[in-house]
Amino acid sequence: MENNRELQISLDIPETIGDFLERGGVKNPSVFNGDMDILMAIRKMSTNRYSQVPVCSYEGKLQGFLSWESVFRGVCKSEATLCGVVADYYCTSLDDKIISLDAPIRDALARIRTSEFLIIVDSIYDLNVMGLITVSDLSALYSVILQGFTLIGEIESHLRTIIASADIEIIELQKLTQKKNIERV
Repeated sequence: MENNRELQISLDIPETIGDFLERGGVKNPSVFNGDMDILMAIRKMSTNRYSQVPVCSYEGKLQGFLSWESVFRGVCKSEATLCGVVADYYCTSLDDKIISLDAPIRDALARIRTSEFLIIVDSIYDLNVMGLITVSDLSALYSVILQGFTLIGEIESHLRTIIASADIEIIELQKLTQKKNIERV
């Protein structure tokens, strides 16, 4: 065993959206078809606590998404009771809502603040839904990393307190660390 082992911190951060999805993202989420009854869709969203659900064609191509906001907007626009099909209520604006499997995870971080969720597709051309990323998914991923850095900060603070209270001379510290450019503890 070596006496001079170095502490190595492994930041196992996924590099791509695909890596993230493999490590526990929402894979193969439920999808709705535009012909689905809106009340049935709302029941399913409520029962499963979904905030948004991709809407796909029968061929599986992404066409938009149904969210509580889009349902509310649809009801307000029609000034009617809630009836009809998903196609009457879903949002088709996907520009800021899709991200491909091969995109860097940092792209999701940059966009999630304004988008609230991203629909993961195999490619931006084929639009086959592969998963979802939400703010809470990314928060869970990075909270583990942040906890590690917070712990390191606490340890450093305790070490500084111990060293400062030990009344160690700078010359002794220089000998212990083999560094001559130390000016203060």
